[in-house]
Amino acid sequence: MNFLSFYRHLKVIIVRVPLQLIRGQVFVLCLAGFLRFGNGMGLQISRRIILSVSLSVALTSCYSFTGGSIPSHLKTLSIPLADDTSGFGNAQLRENLTQQLVQSFRRENAFSLVQERSDAVLEVSITNVSEVTATVQQTSAQQAEAERDKQVIVSVKVVYQDIVKQKQIWEKQFAPPQTYAIASGLQGRDAAIERALKQIANDVLLAVVSGW
Repeated sequence: MNFLSFYRHLKVIIVRVPLQLIRGQVFVLCLAGFLRFGNGMGLQISRRIILSVSLSVALTSCYSFTGGSIPSHLKTLSIPLADDTSGFGNAQLRENLTQQLVQSFRRENAFSLVQERSDAVLEVSITNVSEVTATVQQTSAQQAEAERDKQVIVSVKVVYQDIVKQKQIWEKQFAPPQTYAIASGLQGRDAAIERALKQIANDVLLAVVSGW
């Protein structure tokens, strides 16, 4: 394979892999090697760097497209409406989380999504929604501390089931915190909750396709 052909293959790999799944330092090293040794004798060094690093990237970062950690017999996936035992009082919460999950899996095309008779199923439950103080500031008048930012934490339990072999693949907890300014009120809190749901959906996808 000549250098131009190899570069085209490398370009396809880089374009197709989602940025969040690429090892940042590896890509930077690869690019730096190409720029530094881009001509003359250095071209051969550049090619070795790119070949070695791109093979590492292809083996460790392309799982979202190849489904390397998804058992070969699992072709279809169902995502039923999430349960909500948090007592938070927002009836839309479980619908929003389910929608985020469906969108994430459709975007990556790791499975064919179906509503019934699936090879695998994700059983999702929102177990808790809580808020904690993130940062405080001192008031100039009385030198007293006052809350400035809060973190909202949506805790979700996910069970990944293999229906074909009738076994549980894994059970995991997801609870990424999201910060919002107290001054933004309920609108800020609700926006933080939506960010948390989106993050959870992405984390669940990554856990399924990578086996993490």
